Amino acid sequence: MTQQDALSKNIIKELGLDALPADQQADTLLKIGEIINQRIIVKALDSLSDEDKDAFDAILGKETENPEAIITFLRSKIPNFDGMVAKEISDFKQSSIDFLNKVTS
Repeated sequence: MTQQDALSKNIIKELGLDALPADQQADTLLKIGEIINQRIIVKALDSLSDEDKDAFDAILGKETENPEAIITFLRSKIPNFDGMVAKEISDFKQSSIDFLNKVTS
């Protein structure tokens, strides 16, 4: 099992999505991934200098089909980028759990 597979299963279980059919789980994970990616990009942009933001824009324009190039760039420019990503994922999961607990209470 890859780290991505483990993370996906973890999110599915923690958010109580494991009762959904597999296709709905996949769709939901895709949407969750998009939200988390947006949060990471916003956080990353806050950490970049104006010069690095310009370079990042250029990479996004050329490397849209190559997420590894984007991640490599961000890792090179943002200290503890992987820690920031882990924190954003954790924060998203916690806010989602908190929301679900309020809705179901």
